[in-house]
Amino acid sequence: MRAARAALALLALAAAGCATAPPPPPPTAAIEQVVREYLAAHPEVVVEALRAVEERRRAAERDRARAAIAARADELYRDPASPVDGNPQGDVTLVEFLDYN
Repeated sequence: MRAARAALALLALAAAGCATAPPPPPPTAAIEQVVREYLAAHPEVVVEALRAVEERRRAAERDRARAAIAARADELYRDPASPVDGNPQGDVTLVEFLDYN
């Protein structure tokens, strides 16, 4: 029994000694310098990033416009007060926005 307690105590001490400290924070200044050097050597990366951001912005704007049109589809396409020219059962609908309507 005494040997088991001694082994357990030794195991507890060994486990306590295995605890590691958290790693130190990364050297921010060194990382900033590496990024700065990379961007100076490859400025096209910045242009590509800006193009990607602009494309995402345009896609979001298109999605918002489509959602707004879908939300008001009846108002836009089936308004009885709006004039209709051509074939009312046509495959294509052209909606013109004027400031007097």
